[in-house]
Amino acid sequence: MNFDHPGETVTPLERVLELYRVHRSRRTLAEDVAAHLRHGVVLSTGRFLVLARPVPRTAEAGAINDPEVPFAGEECDTWYVYAFAGDIREALGHFPYPLPYLGFERAGRNGLRFHPLPRFLARCGALLPERE
Repeated sequence: MNFDHPGETVTPLERVLELYRVHRSRRTLAEDVAAHLRHGVVLSTGRFLVLARPVPRTAEAGAINDPEVPFAGEECDTWYVYAFAGDIREALGHFPYPLPYLGFERAGRNGLRFHPLPRFLARCGALLPERE
């Protein structure tokens, strides 16, 4: 069941699998999940699926787009969302810690985009939980 669209049976996982099928990724979803488990986060519920990792937004685009490239934590200022489907507002509340920026590329179109997290949150109505 899709919680965002009652009555629709496509799950966030199925949507991400469809992205991989349509855009013919160099790697499989399983390979990218494994890379994000090593160097980032994989968050999955019935409402969203996200593969993301911390990156410095000033890094070379090829390195940012390669989930096998790790970055030192102190240089990272961006959560780079590599793959996503579902409720972004809810997903952002589950990231392990806040970073100043959110980055993504829309299915290979328009290049990498970086947004100040507060502005992105305001636009989508999301709130991050307070961390101690």
